[in-house]
Amino acid sequence: MQAGRIEEADALTRRIEKDIAQRNKTRLSRISLKTSVRDLWDAVRQLSGQKQNTVVDESVTAGSLNQHYANISTDPGYQPPKHKLTVAGHAKEKR
Repeated sequence: MQAGRIEEADALTRRIEKDIAQRNKTRLSRISLKTSVRDLWDAVRQLSGQKQNTVVDESVTAGSLNQHYANISTDPGYQPPKHKLTVAGHAKEKR
């Protein structure tokens, strides 16, 4: 590439970058505090050119998730503490 053409290419690149930034700014300016998260991510995906890859695993159900979390939050070796026979000072205070 000739020396003069490099500067032209750089100038064109800067103009394209500004145009893309302006279009993104315009698109995202429609996003407000009332915009749903789904709409926000749709806008981001649209600007980035990515598609949403939703993979649904049919084997995962509400029941299987409940069972999984019940299993991991339960200690099979749990033993309740033994009851204390006395509590120091407690009996005297009630009188």
